[in-house]
Amino acid sequence: MIRFVLFLSLCLTVSAAIDAICPPPLKGCGPSCYLDDLYCCSNGQLLQKRFCGVMTSASPPPSTTVATAPSLCPPTLSQCGSACYTPDKYCCVGDNLVQKQFCGATSSTSSSQASSQTTSVPSTSTLCPAPSLPCGISCYTTDKYCCVNDALVQKQFCGLTSSTTPTTSISTTSTPSTTTPTTSTPATTSASLCPPNLQQCGTSCFSTDQYCCENNVLVSKEFCGTVTNGGLATFSTKPLTSAPSTTRSTSSSRSTTISSSTSRSTTSSRSTTSTNIPVSTSSCPVPLLMCGVTCYSTSLYCCVNNALLQKQFCGAATTAVSSTAVVTTQYGTIENGNRLGGTIAQLRSTNAQDCQLQCYNNPKCSAWAYESCITNTCLLKDSTAGQLNLVACYTSGTIIRVDPNFNSQADFTVINSCSSPLFVEGRMGGQGGPLPGQSSTVRKLGVGATIQYTIPDTGAEGTRFWAKYGCDDSGQNCLIGDSSQYYPNPPGGCPPGGCLIPIDSLFEATWGCKPGSPCATTNPTTWFDTSQVDGWTIPYKVYLSGQTGKCDCDGNSCRGLTLVDGSNLDLKKCPTADDASWDGRFPSYSGINMTGLDLRYIKNNMVLGCISPCKKLTYGAPSGYGLNEGSIPALYMCCPTPNPQNCRIDQGCIGPQDCRNGPITDTQFVKVIHQTAPGIYSFAYDDGVGLHACPAGVVKYVMEFCPAGSAQYPLPL
Repeated sequence: MIRFVLFLSLCLTVSAAIDAICPPPLKGCGPSCYLDDLYCCSNGQLLQKRFCGVMTSASPPPSTTVATAPSLCPPTLSQCGSACYTPDKYCCVGDNLVQKQFCGATSSTSSSQASSQTTSVPSTSTLCPAPSLPCGISCYTTDKYCCVNDALVQKQFCGLTSSTTPTTSISTTSTPSTTTPTTSTPATTSASLCPPNLQQCGTSCFSTDQYCCENNVLVSKEFCGTVTNGGLATFSTKPLTSAPSTTRSTSSSRSTTISSSTSRSTTSSRSTTSTNIPVSTSSCPVPLLMCGVTCYSTSLYCCVNNALLQKQFCGAATTAVSSTAVVTTQYGTIENGNRLGGTIAQLRSTNAQDCQLQCYNNPKCSAWAYESCITNTCLLKDSTAGQLNLVACYTSGTIIRVDPNFNSQADFTVINSCSSPLFVEGRMGGQGGPLPGQSSTVRKLGVGATIQYTIPDTGAEGTRFWAKYGCDDSGQNCLIGDSSQYYPNPPGGCPPGGCLIPIDSLFEATWGCKPGSPCATTNPTTWFDTSQVDGWTIPYKVYLSGQTGKCDCDGNSCRGLTLVDGSNLDLKKCPTADDASWDGRFPSYSGINMTGLDLRYIKNNMVLGCISPCKKLTYGAPSGYGLNEGSIPALYMCCPTPNPQNCRIDQGCIGPQDCRNGPITDTQFVKVIHQTAPGIYSFAYDDGVGLHACPAGVVKYVMEFCPAGSAQYPLPL
């Protein structure tokens, strides 16, 4: 503690030299301070005392090595791409680790690891002779190892990896006294393959008895926990968000139409992008800058997501994580970050687009990831690939596959990437009839199949599309999705046994007039949303193509839109004891425990949907409690506005501001949607970007259920 306080007090008087920022008895080594009784400094990098002077021929001096990743390998380990390894267990082939017993089989030059390696790396499966299996970029035998997230783990640690392997991260706030280190499983991993006795920190491998990992930066063991608590500094950045709109209008009623004549306003997305701008410079002397809890020189490093990267990797890494924008091509999405697991092949690619095309051309490939900093590796993944994590140097995406008879002129397409057949309801107007050109409202959608809808040139008002699951061959008697009367029953007629609760993952649109039609000048806009105000069922994505840069415009400025992502809506996170009591004001009501609402929709021992607090309180038995929307406390969960000009709580009406300030925003249901599907409506008057506007006729829409990397559906109990 004393030496860090002394360090802080001397920071303002030191010179520009990096070594000069370290007060006695500490010495400088590159951008770090150290005690010479514990470490030595070798070529600007810290080495533990026991390794000083032990450099061997297996570890060539830095001046002769190929440019390495920002990985810190102890002297007893050699570097291979972005991994640390021991030569007695592995060899390095094309920057990829291979177990020793397979080295001769993979390349004639494996013994020397010479620079004559070819630039073409075969897929993982071709590197692994029987009986070995592939794991990421390695081969292994099941009697010695297991494979966890594409990384080898020694057999004795296999059961402990997912639950008991901690790394240290720091949770920071604007108040130093409230910042405490927390221990958690790392959210992401980089391209580094760490030996089983080492853990990963950013793009480094480390031993927990020597280092800890704070904000993806290695810190020497003796300084762990004192970097922030010792008084050095704490930092926070305020998210950049645009001012929220002052008016929101959504409805939980399935029959409500979206009218283009209604005044609407939207806000920019809540999600903010990480940049390579330093968090602060307040505790670093000139000319050093702050990156997380570290001071650094811009001549040696850059700062990406509060983690230092060596200068030679800065351009590629910054490109990979500087934006969370999604690009949709004819083959699928391109996003920044990586998806773990599910690797079926490993190739070389020139760029992300090339990797995407290689995935599209492989019928078993559902997702892909491209590493751009070091190896230019393209990882092809199947449908078991995990959810997207923002990782430096990685770009990834999912593939959109459509029926060979796909009509590129269709305005709206539905794809079933689930493991079971679905039935799609397509309805229009207050009567819920079929769309023009359709003889019925329901159509079967087999596994991997597509359905296309063409909208008339003069548009269509109040269309609604959703998927039904667990139906009979006629698309009836479904486990979920029978939330409207069977066509052509009279309006209001429900299936035998009653309509199911309307919590379906829903696409709603009022289509404008296409260019060249008589009404194009008076109704040129298509309005759509994917509201989760009532709940959610099947995870989905909506892809936009065409003139998407003209979507979501405000005056002369357009934000553009290519993707609405509801793929992370996870039924595992559906609240089982949500609190709708408004901080205890209404602990119970009509015999209902308002502090323990189970919002899961369960049937046949499966969780098939998640019900909003409003629908749970107001829908009839057995799914809900049948309260009136205007009754307290349902009033604060539903926020009805029957008379906006004279909106009073005692008349069963709540306006936008009262709704946002009420208890609905504190429910777990709303928080889960905001965390997993930002930008999608979660309650009436939500300030997310729920409603979107695009020019009619020049933007096409594809809704995919169960896209690659999405949450499991249905969820067995």
